[in-house]
Amino acid sequence: MVSPSARLILSILYLSPIILSRASWRDISFFINGNISNAKNKVRFLDEPAGIEAWQKYEGRSIDSYFGFESNDLYRTVEDLAADGWELTENVPGFPVVFDQWFNQGSIRLVDQNGDGNITADDISRSDKNLLPTTQYGINLGFSYKNFEVSALIQGQAGGYYRDASFVYNHAIFDDAWSSENTDAAYPIPTPFYAIGGHTYNSDFWLKKSDYTRLKNVNLTYRIPAGLLEKWNLDRASVFVRGNNVAILKSSNSNVDPDGVGGSFLLKSWQFGINFNF
Repeated sequence: MVSPSARLILSILYLSPIILSRASWRDISFFINGNISNAKNKVRFLDEPAGIEAWQKYEGRSIDSYFGFESNDLYRTVEDLAADGWELTENVPGFPVVFDQWFNQGSIRLVDQNGDGNITADDISRSDKNLLPTTQYGINLGFSYKNFEVSALIQGQAGGYYRDASFVYNHAIFDDAWSSENTDAAYPIPTPFYAIGGHTYNSDFWLKKSDYTRLKNVNLTYRIPAGLLEKWNLDRASVFVRGNNVAILKSSNSNVDPDGVGGSFLLKSWQFGINFNF
């Protein structure tokens, strides 16, 4: 039996139309087919703790919604810090920071949800951003002429986010980090030794769209003519070239495998071979 405090009621929408087309003319033929699916969910009811703040409620949001601090750009100047009521002190030698808050100029500007003048766990909020994609799609297409065949798979997703906070996969985190000479930087000041700056607070600043479109597979095949096969007592034979993860057509980070964002590089491979049927 599931306890009332853990009970979730989900509303899910799923749509998957199929598109299919095939045509031929003399020695030429082609085909194209595709599919698309859209799935959404919402927590209809959850027995959450009494007095929980509206911005922290799970109910009414998706089960894969992000939970962390909300961000509002960076503290690019001392004036930005002052506007939020913060004052820098040098309690860490050589690193002026906001005392007891552990952020400084160049840090991510976090939203004070309850307006009490402090950034605490009470300001953590549940975002409408989903960590899983809501839409996935694919297109298969092919073309043949006499003994040559070419086919490809285009595949993608949309509606999701991933946490892009690893220097290994995104060098811009340091290459375009905030400094006194680069106040318009895309990323916060890197201060990992003292665990201050951008990496202390888990915020939605690091969420990037995981939307992508890629050329997943390509196959090129040449069927050896039957006249040549008779000499070798073969029924069928063909030469092929196959490519996997051929190209990213659209993505926020083309170095990362869309199927494993935040955890692996995109690995491209090619295969060459010959098939024989006796």
